[in-house]
Amino acid sequence: MKKQRFYDFLWAVIVFFAYGCKEKEATPPSAEFAISYKNIKEPLRAPMIVEFTAQEDGATYKWGYVGVSTSGSSSSKTVSVKFTQSGSQNISLTTTKNGISSTKSQTINVLPAYTNARIKKVTLSSFPATNNGSSWDNIIGGGINNNADVFGELKGASGTVLVTLTTADNASPTAGVIWNFTTPFLINSVYNGLPITLSYYDSDNAGASSEYIGGIQFTVSNFITEVEGSRYPTTISGGTTTPTVIELDWQ
Repeated sequence: MKKQRFYDFLWAVIVFFAYGCKEKEATPPSAEFAISYKNIKEPLRAPMIVEFTAQEDGATYKWGYVGVSTSGSSSSKTVSVKFTQSGSQNISLTTTKNGISSTKSQTINVLPAYTNARIKKVTLSSFPATNNGSSWDNIIGGGINNNADVFGELKGASGTVLVTLTTADNASPTAGVIWNFTTPFLINSVYNGLPITLSYYDSDNAGASSEYIGGIQFTVSNFITEVEGSRYPTTISGGTTTPTVIELDWQ
């Protein structure tokens, strides 16, 4: 009987050390990460900045990416990645915690950057009612009316006229003028890195030169950017005395 009790005790000790004191294996950390495209909508197009955040707290992080530039350390929990190239871009994360590592990767499909913009519509909201205090058409004497006969010229950096906006006779300075382009004007790569000026004039009769009313200037390449709020806008606005909205699309 005593021998049996001894064996029972011995067996209990063996079970205790074999199972009771066995250290519980550590759970591998999560390598999941969240992706924030901010205001960028599908399809994704270069250039753009995407934010990646690891979901595991209290770990060490190692991000991997190819063909992109980043802001922030690759060992940070959150990294902002700038995509400048098109194609399938692979992003990976390795998290390490308690000596155990996990890795996950994901592919981001990026379309090429737009290179061309097309002007579809120009809206001149208002313009000065007078030319420095004098009526526009009366300046040359004997004008048909007192309001300006407004036309516009879209010019390249050298001053070459690219497009002429047809004259709006006796235009109301408060109602403004709208020009719709039947065929959108293409601003291609020849022009998009250089300033483009939209100037307005009063078209005079009797051989007098046209008087300058005002205008705006813009550079298309400034909008081919990763900066949110500035990238690929559908409208460009400007002009202090000649407030203007240019509607466009991108190719």
